[in-house]
Amino acid sequence: MPTMSKCDDDHEQSTGEHHNKYRKYPIPAHQCLFPAHINPFMNDKQKMADIMDWWYGYSMLPKEHYWSKVSQAMSTYTYCFYPFTKSMDRYENIVKWVGYVFVWDDHNDTPQGEFGENLSDAIPVHRQYLEAVERLQSMYVPDGESRDKPFIGMSGWRPYVLCVYAVVETVLNAMNRAQRRRFLASWRLYLNGQHRENELVMNSESLDFDGVTKLRMATGSMDTFISLIEYSVEVCVPDGDWDDPRVRQLRDLCNKSVVFMNDVYSFEKELRDQNGCVEGLVTNSVAYYVVREGMAIPEAISKMIGINGDIEREFKAISDDVYSDDDISADTKVFVRALTAMMPGNIVLSQTLLRYNKIY
Repeated sequence: MPTMSKCDDDHEQSTGEHHNKYRKYPIPAHQCLFPAHINPFMNDKQKMADIMDWWYGYSMLPKEHYWSKVSQAMSTYTYCFYPFTKSMDRYENIVKWVGYVFVWDDHNDTPQGEFGENLSDAIPVHRQYLEAVERLQSMYVPDGESRDKPFIGMSGWRPYVLCVYAVVETVLNAMNRAQRRRFLASWRLYLNGQHRENELVMNSESLDFDGVTKLRMATGSMDTFISLIEYSVEVCVPDGDWDDPRVRQLRDLCNKSVVFMNDVYSFEKELRDQNGCVEGLVTNSVAYYVVREGMAIPEAISKMIGINGDIEREFKAISDDVYSDDDISADTKVFVRALTAMMPGNIVLSQTLLRYNKIY
C-alpha cells in the first residue's frame, strides 16, 4: 500500500498503519485484491488549498467542522478515486464535485449541518437540487417534454446549491450527450436516495439486507463518481458497451464494494453520532447484522470484510473477461481500469481520513 503524504499540513492525518488507534472496535487487517494508485495532483498543495477555500465560502458549514472533516475528504477521495486524471482543470472540477457531496451530506446528516437535527427541513433544499438537475437536463439533454416545462429560477437557492450547479455545468460542457444523460441520471438517483433515507430515519422504518444495499448504493453517490470516470480520463464508452451486462455488473460491484467498506470504516463514527444506539444506523450494513442477525460488532465487521472479498474476486473474473473481448472498445477498457482503481483507492482513503478514524 502506498505511503500517504499530508494533504493539509494544518491537520493531523491518520495512516493505514494506525487507523485503529482511535477505535473501540478495531478493524481486522485486510488487503484489496487490486493495487492502489494515487494521483500526483495531490502534491499541488496550493491548488488544493485554493479549491478548499473556494468551497468553504459557499458551504455554510461551521469553520471548524469544514476544515477538520470536509476539506481533507474532498481532496483525498479525488486523488484515490481518480488516479489517472491528467488534466488539472478536470481534476479541479472533480474535487469540487466531491466537495459538494460532503458538504451536502454533512448538512443533511450531522448536528453541525443545517438539517441534522430536523431532517424535514431539508426537503426544500432537496427540491432545489432536483430543480438544478431539471434545469441542466433541459439545457444539455433536451427532449420534447423538457422543452415544454416552465422556466426554473435560481434566486432562492442555497449558496451551496448554486455552487454545485456551476461546477456541473462546466463538466457537462465537456461531455457528449450520452455522458450528460448518465451523469444527470446518477445525480437524480443520489438525491432521491438521500430523500428516501431521510424518510426512513424520520419514520423509524427498517429494511432487509437487499433493501439496505440498494439504498446505500444510491445514497453513497457512487453512481455519480462512476459517471465522472469518462470525464476524468477523457474517453467515451459507447452506449452498447455501457449497457453490456458485464460492464453494468462491474459498475454495481464497484459501487457495492465502496459502500460496504465505507460502512465498515464509518460504523463507529455513526454509532457515536447516534449516542451508541446501533438501531439508529438504519442504512449501515454492519449495523444491519448487529441488529437484525444478532451478531456482535466485531463479527459483523468481519462479515462485511468477507463479503467485500467475494465482491473483489467476482469483479476480477468479469473484468478479465471484458479485457479479453475484442468486441469491447479500447475506451471501455480504459474505463474499466479506472473503475477498478476505485476499490483499492477506497481502502486507502478509508484508512487515511480523520473523518472516519479520529472518532472520540
